[in-house]
Amino acid sequence: MQQAAFLGAICKNEALLREVVDYVSDSGMTKSEFLNSLQSIWRGDISINPPTLPASSALAEINEILSCLQKAARDAGVSAGAVNGLSPVSDLSKLSSGFILSALANGSFDYPRSQLKKISHLDGELARLKDAIAREIAWMDATYAAKLAGLIKIYAEALKSVQRKSGKLTFGDVTAAVHSLLNPSAEALQGNRELLYFRLDSKITHILIDEFQDTDICQYEIMLPLISEALAGKGAEERCGSFFYVGDKKQSIYKFRGAERKIFDILREQFSQIKTQSLPRNYRSLKLIVKFVNEILRDKFASYEDQIAANKLDSDLPASVLQKIKDYPLSHPQMPLFEVQSDDYGYVAAFSYDDVLKGAAEQARRLVEECGVRADDIAILCWKNEHVSALKEMLSEFCEVCSGSNKALRCSEQVNAVIQYAKFCVGGDEIYLRNAEAILGRRLKKIAVDLHKNAQKTAEFIASALKLNFVDPDLLLFFETLAKFNSFSEYLFANDETEVFAKEQSGIKIMTVHKSKGLQFPHVIVCDRIGGKDRGESSKLATDYDFATHKWRIFYKFASRKSLDAEFAALMDENDRSAHEEDINKLYVAFTRAERSLIIVKRSEAKIDQYNYSFFSPYAKKTKGAGVVEWLDIPDFQYGYVIPSSVKSEEQPPRKKIALVAGEPQGAQEKAGGGETEALSAIYFGEALHYALEMSEGFAADEILRGVSLARGRYAKFLNDADFENIAARALGLSKNEEFLALIKGAQAYKEMPIKSAEGDLLRVDLACFGQDEILLFDYKSSEKYLAQNKAQVARYKSVIREFYPHARVRAFVLALEAAGAKLIEVNEEG
Repeated sequence: MQQAAFLGAICKNEALLREVVDYVSDSGMTKSEFLNSLQSIWRGDISINPPTLPASSALAEINEILSCLQKAARDAGVSAGAVNGLSPVSDLSKLSSGFILSALANGSFDYPRSQLKKISHLDGELARLKDAIAREIAWMDATYAAKLAGLIKIYAEALKSVQRKSGKLTFGDVTAAVHSLLNPSAEALQGNRELLYFRLDSKITHILIDEFQDTDICQYEIMLPLISEALAGKGAEERCGSFFYVGDKKQSIYKFRGAERKIFDILREQFSQIKTQSLPRNYRSLKLIVKFVNEILRDKFASYEDQIAANKLDSDLPASVLQKIKDYPLSHPQMPLFEVQSDDYGYVAAFSYDDVLKGAAEQARRLVEECGVRADDIAILCWKNEHVSALKEMLSEFCEVCSGSNKALRCSEQVNAVIQYAKFCVGGDEIYLRNAEAILGRRLKKIAVDLHKNAQKTAEFIASALKLNFVDPDLLLFFETLAKFNSFSEYLFANDETEVFAKEQSGIKIMTVHKSKGLQFPHVIVCDRIGGKDRGESSKLATDYDFATHKWRIFYKFASRKSLDAEFAALMDENDRSAHEEDINKLYVAFTRAERSLIIVKRSEAKIDQYNYSFFSPYAKKTKGAGVVEWLDIPDFQYGYVIPSSVKSEEQPPRKKIALVAGEPQGAQEKAGGGETEALSAIYFGEALHYALEMSEGFAADEILRGVSLARGRYAKFLNDADFENIAARALGLSKNEEFLALIKGAQAYKEMPIKSAEGDLLRVDLACFGQDEILLFDYKSSEKYLAQNKAQVARYKSVIREFYPHARVRAFVLALEAAGAKLIEVNEEG
């Protein structure tokens, strides 16, 4: 949608449209590649800061030197091919003759087997040519980046327009917006960045990040200041802050989304206090599969740690089957890859086929027809969506097939049971009761449910009454999703689009390896790579992030640049290594989805070459610099006993009881801490007064009254009309206090601003106003009853703020919001 909006925007401007067409044509990209490159740069919030553009292109100088060299070569009787290789070019990408590229690489025309040795006396001109080429490359990069920066700006505006119209933000949208806010390009906004991080840090003490290997640069730059603060100085020594991250670099497979697994190790290098703990035990796969993965992949990772198998067999398998499983390793002590042990249970195999997809379908049929495996227990993993569709068509006549699609969370079995039962309990319509009973397979009785109460607590109450499985991931996601809603009834009428993987769909599961991450299946069939050149390899854009300077650099790619630019060549070689390593990671992810059986379907060796290569068989390169290229080298074999599907128990697994610590309601005590127990109505009155001022956009009378209206909506169950009239009168006192209004005029106001003291205490300032050269702090009170304690409290706020802003003038006030009017009481140095 945003791409269509972008194209619509540029089509309105003929000059801009012509510029874009020329730009795409010059870069050699298709329309799709061009639009995807814009989206990739925007999503990663890659800062495009073009280097200073050279005064002019150096192409004319390059062609002048080439003409000189060509004439000298012709006069010296050099071969026609070598002479033609020195011809002037229309642009640098056309400078591709091996004769001149070899000379530039060697720094001389005099190198072994050179056909240009006769003009080696012109090596000085060659050096001049090399310098001009470097300047032309810099000019091309800067020109490309400058044009790209302008297009990205238009793209961002088009995206904002789409967001406004749809009223929706994706996770990528949110991440990019937060990054732009916290990492502004304009120096004038750097002060806001520091203030925002200050406010975030005062709220965040402990940081836990899961799946850290999938972190991208944008997320890394957002989190780095918070991580630094959590691990910094006194706080870390006294264990006030902590940073805990979990991940597996071997499962980093989302580079196409910007994931950068280097971050995993870079943080350990940056912060010496980070300690590493390995978790080598595999609770998913049987021992034979674990040993196979260890054997095949051990040498493919720099610091691979062998997995240890839990090796648990299902207790509901028939005794005769259990005996066959245990007898197999004893009666088959030899296998081609590693030494067999008596408890090597499971099944591993590799088979070659001319047609990989047909081979995968054949293996799936074998498991069902010959091995007693249910179709529901089989997953086929391949590499592209088009292969998923082809396999689905092949197998659909044989059995049911599920292509690994997602479904709405509210359609998940246990979640739907909660929703249907709630509707019955409130409305009494028996159709909902029958739906819930059909889902759960048992009779249900009506209970009293109030759908207007807290959404999460209501759902948990209903789920408990239904005796549902509280470790079900869909149910847990449902509870988490409900946090966005004020009541369960609000959720029922909302168009919630949260999705989950449709794991209970029947039939063979067919999906890409990327989609399988995080899932597991009893029997897994992994397909070999199919087809020629992968998409994305023709992109004209290359980016590189420098972790030392936290800066991006954008390179313009063309065919001969590797031969002309050593820095670019090193980057491309690193990218190639990284892509190869990520392919190995994908294979690791694919293999480790298997619980009982792992079958690999290979491409026949006769079908393998450097353009149609295999992940499971090496091939010999036939071009210059020939050698053997290998991902994995797995021979055809099979070993083990295929464990048939067990009969599933109809009973739900026992629920684990989790002891929760009850938290105190926010604001349950008067902020001043006067030592007296306040009546509950007084507590709600104080909360509502603070909430009204927090929700007011400003301090004009109409703005304050809107805030009071919002407070009424939130606290109407606890306070009466007279209370809200009292709240309005006290809050409106601020709009009439000229001294207060003069103080905050022109300042940036932050309401309910959290701050953290050096001792780790979390404090909250009702109103903080940041002016050009001073900071003003205000704390609201409904009376002067506990003024001495109030002033001491505000004096502490003042002291904490001064720690962060030692050069700013800080003033602090108690604002007594009494019925007679607002009274401003400044707190001096002594409090």
